[in-house]
Amino acid sequence: MNHKYYYNFPIGCICIEDDGNYITAIDLVDKQGGSTEESKLAREAYRQLREYFEQKRTKFNLPICFYGTEFQKKVWNELRNIPFGSRVSYKEIATKIGNPNASRAVGGAINKNPILIVVPCHRVIGANGKLVGFACGMEVKKYLLDLEEKMIRLLKEEDIPKVMEIWLNTNIEVHSFIPKEYWKYNFEAVERILPQSEVYVYENNNTKEVEGFIGLMDCYIAGIFVLSHRQSKGIGSELLGYVKQRKNELTLHVYKKNKRAIKFYKREGFQIKEESIDENTNEKEVMMMWNH
Repeated sequence: MNHKYYYNFPIGCICIEDDGNYITAIDLVDKQGGSTEESKLAREAYRQLREYFEQKRTKFNLPICFYGTEFQKKVWNELRNIPFGSRVSYKEIATKIGNPNASRAVGGAINKNPILIVVPCHRVIGANGKLVGFACGMEVKKYLLDLEEKMIRLLKEEDIPKVMEIWLNTNIEVHSFIPKEYWKYNFEAVERILPQSEVYVYENNNTKEVEGFIGLMDCYIAGIFVLSHRQSKGIGSELLGYVKQRKNELTLHVYKKNKRAIKFYKREGFQIKEESIDENTNEKEVMMMWNH
């Protein structure tokens, strides 16, 4: 029996079809049509796709079946070999399937790919690096590529040197009103407690470099830190949004002189609740809070 069920995702409504044994289609649709009873296979596909959009999954483990010409199936199977976060050209796909002069035919087959995202046709771009040829539209293609370009994940032990470098340099840079010796003095203490803390890092999937992180103690934000040359690129907002999905309430302290940070948190829905003096630095600070 064939099943068809509709789910809402950040890019719109997606229809998942299966025949009881295999996923046969995943397609972006303008509106919901008639649904059959939700199958276990569709529910599992939905779970894995949801994790993909939540940046918790980079590979899919779903049984799929292609219906098309032998050439189309050859191209679609090759698409499955493109790693998460990578981009390849049509000519590269043509070469991989043993027909380097078939770029145009490859483009035609990719345009008819029946299984969106799981068979990642969005990772194929023009030879000049431009985003071209995507049946669901350029906005969706860009969204998926941007989603894969970054990865927010838990801190690993090997991240600690880079994270501590970001922590020290950012604190010195944004807190010019506090002697830099203060941050250097606290460096080792922070480094010791880091592995026991809840820390999420922002990793660029292309360069594999950690570009920022957010540290938490339960619902308290110890800080958000981003590489200086990557600031004002939305990384802080991405990290904060990631945490907001996991917490019902968040609090933090910001030095009153750090007006840029206060403005940022206000823009993100935080409100100032009280003002106090940080006994360690004798600087005024504000306590800010966010909740659903």
